[in-house]
Amino acid sequence: MSFQNGRLWCSLLICLVLLGWCSKVQAHQGGHHASEERGVIADWTFVPAYALEASAKNPRTDLKVHKPKQASLLSAATKPILLNGQAPTDRIVDLLEPDRLPQGKFTVEIWLNNHVDQPVGAVMAVRDRDHPEQVQWALTYEHHKFDVVLSGASNGEQVAASFKGERKKQAHRGYWWHLVAVYDQDKLFLYANGKEVASVNAPNKLVDLKNPMLELAGYFKNEPYMKWDNLIHAARIHGRALDAKAINKSYADFLERLKDARLYDNRLHFTAPPYLNHATVDGINLLWETDRDTTAELHYGLTSKMESKVEFKDLSRLHELTLDGLEADTAYFYKVVCKDVSGNTIESGPLTFRTAVNLGQSFKFALIGDTETRPHINARLAELIWQDRPNFVINVGDLTDGGKANERWQWTHEYFVGLGALHGRIPLYPVPGNGEGDLIWYKHYHRLPGNEAYYSYRFGDAEFFMLDSNQRQHGFAEGGEQNTWLRKKMSESKAVWKFAAHHHATYTSEENDYGNRWEGDGTDGDPLVQQIVPVYEEYDLDIVFFGHLHLYERSRPFLEGHVDEDHGVVHLLAGGGGGNLEDFAPNSPEFSAKGYRGHHYVLISITGRTLSGKMYDLEGRLRDHFQWTKPAPSLTDKGPE
Repeated sequence: MSFQNGRLWCSLLICLVLLGWCSKVQAHQGGHHASEERGVIADWTFVPAYALEASAKNPRTDLKVHKPKQASLLSAATKPILLNGQAPTDRIVDLLEPDRLPQGKFTVEIWLNNHVDQPVGAVMAVRDRDHPEQVQWALTYEHHKFDVVLSGASNGEQVAASFKGERKKQAHRGYWWHLVAVYDQDKLFLYANGKEVASVNAPNKLVDLKNPMLELAGYFKNEPYMKWDNLIHAARIHGRALDAKAINKSYADFLERLKDARLYDNRLHFTAPPYLNHATVDGINLLWETDRDTTAELHYGLTSKMESKVEFKDLSRLHELTLDGLEADTAYFYKVVCKDVSGNTIESGPLTFRTAVNLGQSFKFALIGDTETRPHINARLAELIWQDRPNFVINVGDLTDGGKANERWQWTHEYFVGLGALHGRIPLYPVPGNGEGDLIWYKHYHRLPGNEAYYSYRFGDAEFFMLDSNQRQHGFAEGGEQNTWLRKKMSESKAVWKFAAHHHATYTSEENDYGNRWEGDGTDGDPLVQQIVPVYEEYDLDIVFFGHLHLYERSRPFLEGHVDEDHGVVHLLAGGGGGNLEDFAPNSPEFSAKGYRGHHYVLISITGRTLSGKMYDLEGRLRDHFQWTKPAPSLTDKGPE
């Protein structure tokens, strides 16, 4: 044997010995992977995969849906854990195999986004499958109160560390919580947003469960349609006790991801899925955004084969275009394919849209507002709106609850999560609310006519005048920029129907935004907005749509401060999106025809000179209906040249 061959055989012998030793270690650990014991055992990111119903469900390749292992054909449901006596409204079990659960030191991290006003809760626990009262450890959250509980092995004694947080108005501390429980077989530590907030002495061995399982549960009796992945955004389990430095790094890394508006880490995905704006008789505006720079292809056509293609060869997170040269009132198919520099690709799946109708054709549109904070509510409204298949949707502002320069995540983690599926098929015409007052992300995520903050568009026999009421103090005043623009546009309009939309209220009987009506008098709306009402009245506006107050209210036709059924303007409040609900004053004023406190949307249909409006609640029940027909004109209405 040569010297070189001898070295080779020695190396092989050493490798075999090491492999045998590793196998023994792995067997001794009961099937645990040695790398898991030293690092991360499990790492999840939860993004609600809201989709439209039936054939409109979309096979996107960028979302990762976490599901427990398949249950046997016949099985019994496990009993749930009660949180302060409350049963969970949503839960997922068997998210991690029992033999992968940590047996000694461990760390659990959870990222929560509590952007609702009603009390909600969540539990992540290792408990016995058959006996929910037997818990090895649990990390609980209940309306900004956090607890971590451990059960010792000797007599089942429990120790707990607790912390009551304060909701502050910063993006990462107002709504987002990074909770970390650390067990080092001596002490139990609780961290909140990178800081140690509690610690207790802990048993050196945890109770041994006969049939353990990992459970995630949500307690949402105060929040209809809310699921656990609306509250829990991410979770991670380590097979070791992290120190303060590692916890701070994890917290800082997540904040950086949040700042960049990325839902996943190291996974190519849409932060804004394909999204439609401004349908015309011969075109439509499209945009989409990914978590990193990509090239892209847009495939489209009159059939699902989508024979036409537009290529985007420049690398960018955001791609947008006006797709023109299309046929009027025609259905089109399209899909988007994106590729990053590493060759990873994602697809939107097949989508559809329809171009605008010609003059004289019937059409319908949906009206929503103050979508703000609750993707679960907005996704439910999207399902209901989709059933009606409107030609487009108007959103009367506060698309987000303050998604300004430093809170882009409100667009990517909330707005598009709830409404992205709908607006991939139905075009959106928004106006900015105070939540989008700086217009930074509002303009970034939309492709609209004019300067985008205020604009007009024609659709069939109607013309729409969309205003920015954030600038109402000067812009709405006589001689102001928008007042002057509106007067000119309305004077030139030949449309049969004329509608305006802005965020803040003209007339409303809401309880306290314009003076607390439970304590004294107030104004019936925003005086600064009312500056522009004379223009509406002078040029025979039919309806003005607005939001800001999280209610529904329809006025009687109103002219110069009095009800006028023949010549008045209808003022329609439709603030029933995901924002926290408000209430009405104790007494109803003369102008108020119908009010409703609840999440809702409005559907308006136009056929010739007849308009029909219906308002539906979150269960799809009809709550209001109005209709009127305009008399035949003395001269034939003409559309724009």
